[in-house]
Amino acid sequence: MHHCPIANGDFWLQNNVDDYVQWARVHNSLLILTCDEDDNVTQANQIPMVFTGANVKLGHTSANTVTHYDVLRTIGDMYGLSSLGNAVNAATIDDVWVDDRFFVNGFE
Repeated sequence: MHHCPIANGDFWLQNNVDDYVQWARVHNSLLILTCDEDDNVTQANQIPMVFTGANVKLGHTSANTVTHYDVLRTIGDMYGLSSLGNAVNAATIDDVWVDDRFFVNGFE
């Protein structure tokens, strides 16, 4: 969506990613979509990050600030892997799951 309206990006996502989104919801899969930068309007550098899949709460908006390290830590924790680099001190994203057992058991 660089230098174009958000509607253009929405159209592209719907036409190119929606099939996988629908598949992920019924096949115990997870899609994490994140943008790489904001539009430089403020110093906040806030970007959208969307989790969608079989065990993700639909329509949930987290009040927590999430970093790329938090995402890395979360994925590692889901698979029982040791954290790497700055993810060691990152927070696990734990408020987006429909069932907390999903996070404990990961992808089975």
